[in-house]
Amino acid sequence: MKTVHNFVKSEASLFATSVRSFLPQDALVPFPSVTHKCTVEKGSVVSEGQIIASAISPENVLASDIHAPIPGTVTDIVTCKLADGTLGSAVKIHLAGAFSYLGRKQEHTAWSTFSSDYLLSELSQKGVVNTFAKVESLAAQIKSRASVKNRFLVVRMFDEDPSRMTDTFIATRMTNQVIEGAAITARALGAIGIIFALPQKALFKLDESVEKILSGIPYCTVTCDTSRYPSGLAQNILQQIKKSIAQENKEPFGNINHRCLFIDPETAVSVYEAIALGIPVVERYVHVTGKDLPSAALFKVRIGTTLGALAKQCGGLTEKEPNIIVNGLIRGSFVTDMNIPVGNFVKSIEFVDRSPKKDQKFAPCIHCGKCRSICPEGIYPDLIYRYCSCGKIEDDALIETIELCSDCGLCNSYCPSRLPLCQAIASLRSQQK
Repeated sequence: MKTVHNFVKSEASLFATSVRSFLPQDALVPFPSVTHKCTVEKGSVVSEGQIIASAISPENVLASDIHAPIPGTVTDIVTCKLADGTLGSAVKIHLAGAFSYLGRKQEHTAWSTFSSDYLLSELSQKGVVNTFAKVESLAAQIKSRASVKNRFLVVRMFDEDPSRMTDTFIATRMTNQVIEGAAITARALGAIGIIFALPQKALFKLDESVEKILSGIPYCTVTCDTSRYPSGLAQNILQQIKKSIAQENKEPFGNINHRCLFIDPETAVSVYEAIALGIPVVERYVHVTGKDLPSAALFKVRIGTTLGALAKQCGGLTEKEPNIIVNGLIRGSFVTDMNIPVGNFVKSIEFVDRSPKKDQKFAPCIHCGKCRSICPEGIYPDLIYRYCSCGKIEDDALIETIELCSDCGLCNSYCPSRLPLCQAIASLRSQQK
């Protein structure tokens, strides 16, 4: 597999601790209006952790619910821009009253006695989403694998985008919570084993306490070279697992397949808090950085806090209208509105100044072949883009290669014509399903 060495570098060193962001006086709690509907009205009084939006379709019973991050009064229900660049809805809550979870000690639950169905219901109602790749309800993902014979759970213990360090921080500073969250997920999944994908230079170790936390669930570890990109996408990790198994003959992991469930540390911690402590998803760990900020930080952020509020807590911006990259320089989204709220899928925010201005306009393909040479999977992105834009293709077998795409985005980064190659492949793949 082709990879790029030190494609993007992040902070010089890992943060020692996280910082709790300021509580918003007015939280703008976002949700996708395509899949969810608001369950409260203007003027409603809500408590911290109360469900304020749920799935539109009654058939989608395992969709993740949206909760109030602060107690208070609903002052408005509006349309707003989301952190992925799309439009959605939001419930505006003015802070008032006592918190139900914040500042209160939560008793640890004996979750090992819970059935899989109960765990799935709780994961859905507590709003747990899987942010390993595209954000999805974790309960729904687990349910979709019910027919898979050999079910495995894979936990990536680092960030797949090297410009971000949220998952790396959580895996390093909250290792036991991540492992327990993985154990709970494995029980809900009915997994026959857990694989922890570790970075080559990990700042933590999985010691003998792991077996105690996992309560007899078989596990193994594989090492990934995080100095190279891509190394943390599903295909990369699966290839590394198969290579490791072939060398060491690890059982029962020889039966691993592409239908295994992949999660990240942030998801595992959300599972731990939801099931072991009974806390719904009302916060996210978010890496905030940028050359225009006096300081960077790893925040524990209440959902509904605006991007501008986080920038202010880092010392404020000298650039009044910065470019904002959400969830990493390579695989993230570009936005410009400082009033966009943090949602349940946000992991990082990078503020980038607008100068020097670079030409972002599309140009016709110049047939340089750079996208083909950089593609780790050997796909021809230029030909697939040509098919998507004008329907011309020489070989139908070329369309089948879109299933190999890992969404790493390297083709976009190397294209001198700025063509949306990765997006074209993703669009075509969704049409084929």
